[in-house]
Amino acid sequence: MPLSPSVILSVWGRFHAFDLARELQKLDSLSTLITSYLGFMAARFGVEKTRIRSCPTGEVVSRIGRKLPWLERMAALDLRGKQQFERSARQRLKQAAGNIFVGFSGSSLSLLREAKARGMTTILERGSSHIIEQTKILLDEYAFFGRAFADTPEKTIEQELAEYQEADFVAVPSGFVADSFLRQGFPARKLLLNPYGADLALFQAAPVSHTAFRIIQVGGVSIRKGFHHVAQAFREAAIPNSELWFVWGYVRCSQSLFCGSCPAGSYSSRCCSASHTPGLLQSVRHRLSGFGGRGTGNGAASSCGLWPADRLHGKHGRTGDCRSERMWDCRSTPRPARAGRCISATL
Repeated sequence: MPLSPSVILSVWGRFHAFDLARELQKLDSLSTLITSYLGFMAARFGVEKTRIRSCPTGEVVSRIGRKLPWLERMAALDLRGKQQFERSARQRLKQAAGNIFVGFSGSSLSLLREAKARGMTTILERGSSHIIEQTKILLDEYAFFGRAFADTPEKTIEQELAEYQEADFVAVPSGFVADSFLRQGFPARKLLLNPYGADLALFQAAPVSHTAFRIIQVGGVSIRKGFHHVAQAFREAAIPNSELWFVWGYVRCSQSLFCGSCPAGSYSSRCCSASHTPGLLQSVRHRLSGFGGRGTGNGAASSCGLWPADRLHGKHGRTGDCRSERMWDCRSTPRPARAGRCISATL
């Protein structure tokens, strides 16, 4: 008789792990959630406190680096923080009972090895493209603007590659991410394609309050998030009575509204309720943006009544149907003119 799944879940930060833990808990399949966040944060997402093991020291170290960029450059605090978390999480793992280990990439290598030594099935969660392809995409994108990209330390790349090999399976959220692994020679039998969903209690369509054609991008205003392509596409589309909104942005400019931080629970009321024919454009890095961890781009956008517009090109980079099943091909630099034509085609 097969054993019932008992999952130990480890995550540096949050991502969608707290939602995953909650849903596993509903199935009585969650043993333990190990996180760098304080326990009460995970409890807010419905995870029972008795199942949460917090290892916050590394998170504090990393956040100091974010606040003090000069110190981050000198001491690589983000990397040191992840390493500290992994050491603490391994001790927590030794104390937990389970038969499946799920760890998020970048901070799970020693945990994968510990879990395998105990006979567990090991799964690595990887939300972005293969680390080699992700780095190349960002190098090319930054070079397009004459800037150097150095945000991915060599040690991080080495760890990710080792994690891919160590894990029994790698869980990925989209065909685009899966393809990036296959292009790097990763065995298809080890890939688990599991698209992200959204919390329908939070993300719902709401009444429309005006007639503007509104385009919404969720995520930071940065090269990494591709906001410059969205802005140029918006200008070239030149749609009458249109607006471009950046949620989680921080400045204002003509015809564009930078809304600042927006909790997941208020996303639909703040943005979707004011939209007439909205769209969503997402990240250069992996074409998937999360709304505070409670839903991811396409699922949350669709449930709010938006048209997910992260699929602006077909398989070979040509202009395609915005609602097609193919993810945006980012092996070449996205062309805003194509994006602009595609936005116009939704009218």
